[in-house]
This record gives sequence, C-alpha cells and structure tokens, in this order.
Amino acid sequence: LEQLDAAPLKADLARVDAIKTKAEFTSFMAKSNSDLGSTLFGVGVLPDFANPEINIGGVFSAGMGMPDRDYYLTDKFKTQRDAYRAYIQRTLEMTGTPNAAAAADQVLAFETEIAKISWPQADLRDIDKLNNPMTLAQLKAYAPQVDWAAYLGESKVMSPHLIVGDNTAIKAIAALYDKTPLETLKTWQRFKVADQASNYLSKRFVDSRFEYTKTLSGAKELRPRWRRGIAEVDNRLGELLGKTYVDR
Repeated sequence: LEQLDAAPLKADLARVDAIKTKAEFTSFMAKSNSDLGSTLFGVGVLPDFANPEINIGGVFSAGMGMPDRDYYLTDKFKTQRDAYRAYIQRTLEMTGTPNAAAAADQVLAFETEIAKISWPQADLRDIDKLNNPMTLAQLKAYAPQVDWAAYLGESKVMSPHLIVGDNTAIKAIAALYDKTPLETLKTWQRFKVADQASNYLSKRFVDSRFEYTKTLSGAKELRPRWRRGIAEVDNRLGELLGKTYVDR
C-alpha cells in the first residue's frame, strides 16, 4: 500500500476528469451508488411507508460530507467545519488537483449551498413528512433538471412508484445542480472519490482522513488496519456471516 500510494486512484479520477456534460456527470453519480464517488440523490429500496409488506424505490437528498446541515451553518460546529475544510484541501493536494486551496473553498461552498436547502434532522425522522409517493413521470415533472429515468436505471433501482423522501430538498438540489458549473461539480467529485477511497490507501491518506473524522467521533487514536479490515467484512457481509453462524 505504501508503494502504491495514490496510484489505485488514477483510473477513478481519470473517469471524473473525462466527464464532458451534465448527462455524463449524472451517469457517474448513478454509478457511485455502488462504486467510489458521491451523488446528490441517494436511491435505494425500502419498505413502502403506507404498506410495509411490499418494497418500493426511494429517493432522498445527499451530497454533504459532514453529518448534517447544522455542521455547515452553525457556530457550534466551527471546529469540525474547519477540520473538514483542511481535509478537503489536503485530499485535493494529494491527488494533484491544481490550486487545491481555492478548489477546497469551492467544494465547501457548494456543500454549504446544499446544506442551506436540506431538511433538518427532526424532519428527516418524521415518517409522515417523508411519505411522498410519486410515479417516475411525476418526479420528472417535479424536478425536471435531472434525467431521472437514466439516473434510476443506471442505479438499478427500477420501481413504478417511488417514495421521494425530503421532496422539497430534492427539488431545490436539482435546481442547484442545474445552475452549478460542471467544473465545480467535477472538483467536488474528485474530492469525493479520494475521500471514499482513503481508508484503503496508504498511511498518509488514512491519517489525513482520521485527522478530520476524530473531530466528529472524539476518537483519540485510529484502530490498527487489521481491526478496520475485520469491521469492513462485518459491515458488508454481516448478515451472511450471521446466518452461517446461526446455522452452525
């Protein structure tokens, strides 16, 4: 890992750099639901709020790197916000992004705009407020700046009906996406790819990320890599391993 350093990231970052249109960026976001990178619109499958005996596709807002909107907008979290800003710059520097300091300001400003139009946590826990069923046609009309058919298709979430959770936030973020320059989005995505890969890269990437995340968790030291590896297996395969354990 120390010899490889940032080399495993090159192909992923090259894919971001190769994006030429918003349509291609939308496709990249869809693929990030199962790969490195991030999206402004989280999708998945969940029990229908009105009839939990069946599953339904769900769409929710996404895109912030800090836990919720308050971290961007209140003085209470200035320490965490400053640590995040510094982490963005370090990450962009380590991945060879030109003018990393200005680019980090750009990324944080973009996520702050997302935060301003995102729902507070109390609303995100209110099932009645989140229960906003729509057909795909209705979602297209509601937030027309995104090609939802292509996005959901590439995300492999195909459902005739959808729960559009924090609907007003999704509508506003779709409009923000439409007006944000492609180069800003690509800089944001370069950071997101490297951020998500950091735990699997060399020590300097791991340590850089921990320097930020410890301001969120309060952890004083990072667990050794082998323990983090076991946790990774448990997180991704826990149900399957649990079934095997029960069977035996």
